Amino acid sequence: MKFLQLVDFDKTQHYKDRTPPWIKLHRDILHKREFLKLEEAERYHYVALQIIASECENRIPLDPKWIQGRLSIKGKPAIQAIIKAGLARIVDDGRNGASSGTSHEPSKETIPHPATSEEAWNVAVDYHYRYASETGVGGWTYGAPELPEEITAAVRAIGDWDRVANLRKNPRDLPFARKEFLAAIKNGVIK
Repeated sequence: MKFLQLVDFDKTQHYKDRTPPWIKLHRDILHKREFLKLEEAERYHYVALQIIASECENRIPLDPKWIQGRLSIKGKPAIQAIIKAGLARIVDDGRNGASSGTSHEPSKETIPHPATSEEAWNVAVDYHYRYASETGVGGWTYGAPELPEEITAAVRAIGDWDRVANLRKNPRDLPFARKEFLAAIKNGVIK
C-alpha cells in the first residue's frame, strides 16, 4: 500500500501520543522556499495534511478521495504540487503486492489470535490507540486490520470501544477495565 509522507514531519512535531489535540506550526514556514512554491490554496492543503499526518503516524493513505474528504474540500487535493515542492514523498510499505496506489480498499490484514488472555488485552488496547480515529470521522483509520472475533467479543463484554477510548481520558479505570476483560475471557468469551 502506498502512503503520502510529509518531509521533516518528525523534526517539527514532538509528541508521544499518536493523535494529539494540536500540532506545532513553526512560523519559519512562511520563509520556507518549498512552502512558498505552493499556490495559496495548496498551502492550506499542506497545513491540513500536517494535522492528518499527526493522526496516522505520518503515513497518509495515498487515496485522493479520502484525503479530499478529510480536508473538506470540493476540488482535488494538491498532492502532486506538495510532492513537487519537496514537502512530501510517496512511500510504499511493501504490503498488498505491487500496489499501484489506485485501490481504495482498506487493508484486509488480520491481527493474529493472541496466545494468552493478557496478550489479548494488550492487542485490544494497542489496536484502539493505533487505529481509532479521535475525529469521529469513520471511526477507524484507513487500512486498519481486522481483529480476531474473540477480542472484539471481549471488548463488547466490557462496554465496547467507548470503554477502551475512555482509558485515554481516565487512566485510573485501566486496572478495572483490564480485570473485566480478563474475566470475560475466563468466562469463555475468548476460547
